[in-house]
Amino acid sequence: MKSRTFADKLSLHIMKNNKLKIGQLHVVEDKSAHSPSYYCLDKNILINDQTVKALYAIHMKRNYQPVRICLHRNTREKVHQMIIIMPKSYQVPPHKHLFKEESYQMIRGRMVVNIYDDRGKIIESTVLDKKNFIYKSDKKQFHAIKPMTKYVVYQEIKCGPFVRKRDSIKPKWKS
Repeated sequence: MKSRTFADKLSLHIMKNNKLKIGQLHVVEDKSAHSPSYYCLDKNILINDQTVKALYAIHMKRNYQPVRICLHRNTREKVHQMIIIMPKSYQVPPHKHLFKEESYQMIRGRMVVNIYDDRGKIIESTVLDKKNFIYKSDKKQFHAIKPMTKYVVYQEIKCGPFVRKRDSIKPKWKS
């Protein structure tokens, strides 16, 4: 009999009785999201090493796509907090929010946050890691993030609600 990996054991645990569990968190999958996303159902939420390991196992099972756990209950919430795992091969492309600031807090790994002018020139570049671990970008400015390590785990915080068609604006200089 073939021995099962940690990711296999975890995925069996997640799918049991159609109830999802990531680490100690009870979650429901957001089927409308572009990448694997889960809303946490718990009232009080603790993110710890067990959560990050479980998130990484899902990341592996989903072919190393970005995966997120939303700590807010739905898209209408006033504050959106997400724990995201993202591989080095992925990048959040340049975009801006007209009415929202955005913060990133590193949990694992290193990533760069680039700020652009309206012509596409990088005007600021900041590496987030163990020593520089929180970054807030202002509204109305183009920004992008790119992992520098095999994968990163970070918390993203921004104001809600999320309205897909109006939330982000892509630059004209980048299609």
